[in-house]
Amino acid sequence: MLICSWALCAAFSFGFGSAHAQQSAAALITEINTNYPDNTTGLITPALLRTTSTDIVNSYLNLVTGGTVVGGVVVTGALSSSTYMSTPFLLASTSVTSVPADAGGATPSVNLARITSDNVAAGVGFILGHQTRYVFGGAATTGGRIAGYDFIANTAITSAGNTNRNYVARSSNVYTAVGDGGTNTGANALGGYFGINPSASLDTGATNVFHASAGEFDIKTAVGSSSRYITGIFIAGFEAVRGTDVDAALAMTGSSASGTFGPHIGWNTGILFTDIGGASPVYSGTTLLSNFWTAGGTKAVTAGIDLTGFTFSGNAFASPQFTLSGGGVIGLTATWNASTISVTRGGTGLTAGQSGGIPYFSSSTTLSFTTLLVSSGIMLGGGAGGAPTAMTGCTGNATSNITCTSATSGQPTPIFENTTSDGASAQFVIRKQRSGSAVNSGDTIGAFAFQPFVNAAYNNGALFRALAEGTASGSNQPTRWEFVTGNSAGQVNQTLAFNSAAHVYITQASNPTVNSGSCGTTPAISGSDFAGEITVGTGAPTSCTLNFATLYAAVPYCVVVEGALPSTQPMSYIVLAGSIGMSWTVNASGTKVYYHCIARSGG
Repeated sequence: MLICSWALCAAFSFGFGSAHAQQSAAALITEINTNYPDNTTGLITPALLRTTSTDIVNSYLNLVTGGTVVGGVVVTGALSSSTYMSTPFLLASTSVTSVPADAGGATPSVNLARITSDNVAAGVGFILGHQTRYVFGGAATTGGRIAGYDFIANTAITSAGNTNRNYVARSSNVYTAVGDGGTNTGANALGGYFGINPSASLDTGATNVFHASAGEFDIKTAVGSSSRYITGIFIAGFEAVRGTDVDAALAMTGSSASGTFGPHIGWNTGILFTDIGGASPVYSGTTLLSNFWTAGGTKAVTAGIDLTGFTFSGNAFASPQFTLSGGGVIGLTATWNASTISVTRGGTGLTAGQSGGIPYFSSSTTLSFTTLLVSSGIMLGGGAGGAPTAMTGCTGNATSNITCTSATSGQPTPIFENTTSDGASAQFVIRKQRSGSAVNSGDTIGAFAFQPFVNAAYNNGALFRALAEGTASGSNQPTRWEFVTGNSAGQVNQTLAFNSAAHVYITQASNPTVNSGSCGTTPAISGSDFAGEITVGTGAPTSCTLNFATLYAAVPYCVVVEGALPSTQPMSYIVLAGSIGMSWTVNASGTKVYYHCIARSGG
């Protein structure tokens, strides 16, 4: 700001070397009146002209090369858009010794820049009342930068009669007494007034930035200080009228502007507690959301937290021991520690609580809880007034499987006991249907599977099962029993069957064989290692060897007979652990041989 024209200031800055003291505007007026009297008295000498002119030069403020000024600096009228300071501008420190005069202002100001009127067309942009433009960066740049800084310090206790003890480093206020031409508070509402509008902008090339924030609010308290109230952000309402559609102390929205900055893609988190500043914002005594009334008591409100405008793919609320899903499902993993909970029916409430337990009525008026259930655990009723009992080691799942596990020898043991005075006993019933239709021949009606733990997993080792056999006759379904064992190849198909005709037979994973050549040409065999029929081949053979499908552990007990005795000499045979050798003294072509073997103890 200048107190003389650029030409005059430049003219005064050359050709005068006297070191006169800087004068205030009032002192210069007095000096002019003294040195330049009217034309009736005194003389205007070159010395007087030189003295006054030098004082004027020494008293002006040069915005180009810098300087100090005595008294206030006032600029009136319009400044051109090209008027700016190209070099640093330093105002000397000063002291406030009296209330500053501020004609037309509501608050006295030590420094005041007043724009008293503005009625110009600025298009769709903005006119800035004040701007500090700071451009920096380069290979030699070090240290941070602050474009504008306000500092106010209370260095001594104020007057005991001071009734306004509020101290603010920066206050922004937007004001209107007329509005901006809106005709209603709906679609025809006009004018947006904002007391402050900070922003942080990351343009296209700003990559790998550490932190971008439109505002940081720091609270600093040194050890030894104390305060009744400390708040990071304090929002105070002065509303006499509420907003028609939105009336909120804190609101979040997104800009629909399209371009480099926008439209807004949505926040990951609405409100966040984080330690990215270097330390945790909470401690063990923190309450994340609370209220404080200086007079105590409660306040009447309509609702607590209203999330009805959202749909949730996860939980609507989650804490380490409690969850509430978006569909209204409650998850609770902690022990209830209150004395009672009122319930709408069934008694006065809960006298004890156990997260994950089963509620039961310990009396006609009291609802209690069992102990904690294990995952998928099974509970048995405790009777009237008794607590249900957990089947320790037993669990169930959604596919109706029940698993009981015990580390005690001989356990778990299912027991079915019948105590009636008749010949009937307890029963274990297994049923099978085909979605309401009859079973088919070969369907398994029920089975007991025996699974040993081998190779880090349970595998089928043996089966005991009942199967439908043949076509049903009215309400009667023929059946057979099968005892099935597994072999070393992992095949569970070595079957001992007892069928509906009371016949017993054995089926193996592989069948015994007879040696072609030594048993004639194209001999045949049917059956198993247990029993079978051999048909000796053609070509006048006199011997035949049967090879068991599986080697016996010891020589089995075998009976081998011919279908018809030969005309000359009967067959002779020898039994080994892996075969049966048969011989004749004559041609045995086409001879039928039948065998039946039973293993010794141990197989």
